Amino acid sequence: MSATAKTLIEQLAMLTAPEKIALAEELLASACIDDAAWEAAWAQEVQQRLASLAQGDSTASDATEVLKRLAAEFSRP
Repeated sequence: MSATAKTLIEQLAMLTAPEKIALAEELLASACIDDAAWEAAWAQEVQQRLASLAQGDSTASDATEVLKRLAAEFSRP
């Protein structure tokens, strides 16, 4: 990691949670690549997942419950 990135991470600690979220959104948007092949591959993946659900080969989970499980698993002591 570059010295610039390390400095940014140190400064990030001083931001409020909403500021961190806004920054993360901006970073993700700036890193996104407009790639038709990627979009097509992702569309195919979505269709496969939906078909798997429809056929009963997989199950869906409520997002709230998943987030609760993840928070419990990865919370800091």
